[in-house]
Amino acid sequence: MNLRSSTVVILSIVDFAYGYVIIPAKSTSWAVYLGDLIITKLSLCDVELKSFPGIKIEDLEKKLSFFDIGTFDYILVHVGTNNSSEILSSIVSKFNPLFDTIRNLNPKIKLLTSGLVPRGPNRFSYGFVSAAYGTFLSSLNIKIEAINAELEQLADLQGFYFFRRNPTNWKGCLGRVGLHLNFKGNREVADDFVKQLEGRISTEHVYRRKSKSIVSTL
Repeated sequence: MNLRSSTVVILSIVDFAYGYVIIPAKSTSWAVYLGDLIITKLSLCDVELKSFPGIKIEDLEKKLSFFDIGTFDYILVHVGTNNSSEILSSIVSKFNPLFDTIRNLNPKIKLLTSGLVPRGPNRFSYGFVSAAYGTFLSSLNIKIEAINAELEQLADLQGFYFFRRNPTNWKGCLGRVGLHLNFKGNREVADDFVKQLEGRISTEHVYRRKSKSIVSTL
């Protein structure tokens, strides 16, 4: 079943430059909202936002070679939901080539990866779904949490930044079938992405400004 979730946000810190966002023509309203939010909140950055609904990890890895990421400072990747029907070991094995490709294209880029959004009736109220579908959602949620745990371990081993929100905060963020994000859920994801990027970039920007000050006094 296609869960339609995949996003790449690539950005570079630029002093005193106004942020811009490149959004593909077929972008969803979620991508447009995220783009607007990036322009508002990350005005010191040049940003490219690329959204690929329905794409899988291995397909995103192939697309990366077409992105000009050599000059960018950060890349935020949100992918994996559409692989969730596969066995866990297969999913994890596909993340390593993805991250290796990113580093090969830009060894200095800072990688952020977002945990998958949890599903499952233990997170929400599903009185209107069948018992069988409720079991499916519960199993999917368990798989997603296992994927997130593996991603977190990879982050620790490889030195990139992994983030996810408390699963209880997602209550009310899915549509009636419990599978796709609703309007509230889309905004929550976009807000979270920008919050995480703001935190990482503000620290880096302060560091850069301090470094420039030190250099200018020599």
